Parts: sequence; structure tokens; C-alpha cells
Amino acid sequence: MRNLHASQWRNARAKYRACTQEQRDEIDAKWATWTGPRNPVCFSYLVRVASGEYQAITDRMRQRDRELKAAIDAQRMAEAACKPQLFEDDSK
Repeated sequence: MRNLHASQWRNARAKYRACTQEQRDEIDAKWATWTGPRNPVCFSYLVRVASGEYQAITDRMRQRDRELKAAIDAQRMAEAACKPQLFEDDSK
């Protein structure tokens, strides 16, 4: 468990060091006032938000959701077109 925790901190700090100085300043300010747990997962979250990685992940997930919804809608339309009518249409 200790090795996992240390590995998570190393990864989070590596991503932090890859940020620009402005991004690191933003992360430092938020981390200094952070009221939640001070663990590598929370620190990594701040790094991802400041670096734009979190937004990119969210954008990809939303795009995938739109694609899945379109595929489901298309499948439903295809199934509805193939469904036989059981009763005559009385609206005529």
C-alpha cells in the first residue's frame, strides 16, 4: 500500500512539473487552501483541472455519449421501421 501511495504522489508531481509556471501557481494557490484530504488523488485532480486535461477528458466523454446516443437512436428508428403493424390504422 505504501508503494502504491508513493507511486501516485510521484505521478502527480511529474504532471505538476510538466505544467507551465502560471498553471503551477494556480495549483499552489488552490492546494494551499484545500480543505479536503491532502492525498495524491486530490492533488492530481487539481493538476488535471489547471492543465486542461480534465476538460479534455470530459469533452471526449461527452462526444462519446453523443455518438452512442445517435447510434441508439438510429437503431431504434431502424427497429421501428421494420416492426409490423398489428392493427389497421383507423385514422383514414
